Amino acid sequence: MIKCQEFVEKHCLAYCLMALSSRCGLLRAVVYNCLSRFEQHLISQGFYCKEQILTMLTLLKQSIKKSNLKLAPIVALFLSKLVDLFTHPG
Repeated sequence: MIKCQEFVEKHCLAYCLMALSSRCGLLRAVVYNCLSRFEQHLISQGFYCKEQILTMLTLLKQSIKKSNLKLAPIVALFLSKLVDLFTHPG
């Protein structure tokens, strides 16, 4: 089991979000699977920005209309910066 707080603080989540803009369909499929598993772990663990990250992941899931969708790089960058803002609000 991963420690969600470390996963976020070490920028692994931001890296995964940026990978959703990759041209490689296989990489995006792996990342979508990783994000799904991370979300499952996040539900069972608690740390200071859990609710914000869960909300962001829920909104991302609800906005994906097609399987393995490639995000625009600007959207992926926005999401990764959003995670950084959640963890470093000051």
